Amino acid sequence: SRQQRAVALTERAADLRIIVIDNGGGGIFSFLPPATTLAPEQFELLFGTPHRTDIVALAQSHGVRATTVSSVEAVISAVTSSGPSVTRIVTDRADNVTTHATLNRAVHVALNPGVC
Repeated sequence: SRQQRAVALTERAADLRIIVIDNGGGGIFSFLPPATTLAPEQFELLFGTPHRTDIVALAQSHGVRATTVSSVEAVISAVTSSGPSVTRIVTDRADNVTTHATLNRAVHVALNPGVC
C-alpha cells in the first residue's frame, strides 16, 4: 500500500507567497534588446503574448488566497503575511522594466530592514 502525498498547495505546510507581475503577457521580452530597437507597434506584434487569464480567480479556484494589489505598501503587506497566497500586481508592458526595478527594490527593503 502506497501512502498518498498531498499535491495541492493548500494541503501542504508551505508558507509560500507567490507574486505575479501581470502585464498581460510578454513583458519579459521588454528586457531584451529588441525592446529598444524596434518600433513599439512592431515590438508588440512580435513579442506581446496576451494570456487573458484571471490569475486571482485561477488561484482561488485551487483554494489559495489571492488578491490584486496596486501599491508598494500592499506588496509589502502581502510578502509579510503568512502564506500560501498569490499576489497579483498589474503592470503596463511598456513600463515593465522600470516597474520591475521598483518592485524588486520594495521587496529587498521589506526583507532587509535597516540595511538599505
